[in-house]
Amino acid sequence: MDWNKLIKRYDKGDYLGKILGFPEQCLEGWKIGKKAKLRKAKGIEKIFVTGMGGSGYVGEMLQKLFFQESKIPVFIEHGYILPKFVDKKTLCIIVSYSGNTEEAIGLFKKLKKSSIPTIGVTSNGYLKKACRHCIVVPGGYQPRQASGYLFFSTLAVLKKMGLSPFKEKDVLETVRLLKKEQGAVVAKAKANAKLMYKKTPVIYATESLQVSALRWQTELNEIAKVFCHWNVLPELQHNEINASLNLGKGHFFLIRQAKEGKKMQARINFMKKRIRSIGYPVTEIESRGSGLLAATWYMNYLGSMTAFYLSMLNRLDPTPVNLIQGMKAYLKKKA
Repeated sequence: MDWNKLIKRYDKGDYLGKILGFPEQCLEGWKIGKKAKLRKAKGIEKIFVTGMGGSGYVGEMLQKLFFQESKIPVFIEHGYILPKFVDKKTLCIIVSYSGNTEEAIGLFKKLKKSSIPTIGVTSNGYLKKACRHCIVVPGGYQPRQASGYLFFSTLAVLKKMGLSPFKEKDVLETVRLLKKEQGAVVAKAKANAKLMYKKTPVIYATESLQVSALRWQTELNEIAKVFCHWNVLPELQHNEINASLNLGKGHFFLIRQAKEGKKMQARINFMKKRIRSIGYPVTEIESRGSGLLAATWYMNYLGSMTAFYLSMLNRLDPTPVNLIQGMKAYLKKKA
């Protein structure tokens, strides 16, 4: 496989270069957040995050990570609804990389009329102009390419406000791990892409890495333009385990922590046997890193890289998302 030839022909926007620069982006995002002029929060009991697509993934990450490590719950919304429970004891975070995302801006305008504490995370647009407390990250990327800026700047602000369980050492471990493993990640991604080629990828994740399974799915959708399904252990063993029909050609990937508990390990072993018994191959992938933050971003990074190399096999430019842009243009005319 002549990867260099494929990249030269199809990667017109240097998507690979942006993925390779992701570890530095994470560190830069953290530094941006640390410089934000925000004080320690008082009386905050919950966090509400809204955003769409690549911007919205910030909320997904915070929710799943805080669920495991923090006493402060994180709630997320990918749409138009402002929950009734959002009040002055809620920190609201509006994430819109462009600064003009319709759904996020709609919620921001509702919050702006209240005295509910609100922070914006953006690179430009209406949100940058209208939000009093705004974290501004570099522009020039697709939202999914800028997740290091968006997530780590937000995490740094939450730490500064006394609301995050994650420390700078966790961030530095993450950056070091991604840099150290980058060559191995590229090699694994190429192998994964070959296994996925002309098949439907099915991603199963253990509970602590379920947000990475979501990341794999959305990256495969946007970058490689393929359908993808994901689910999580142990929940899928109470429903989806019964399914065996109508998938067609597929390949299962089981993503997990390097060290899982005895019960989860037993569930993994059972699931591998079940998948093979219905005639499908399964590839088991262990994460790296000692901390939850590093392990999760390692798996996310592998998912992004895999999607890129699958886009090369599919002979597609990974950068454009013409249907998303077309949908937005349609809404402007019709709604």
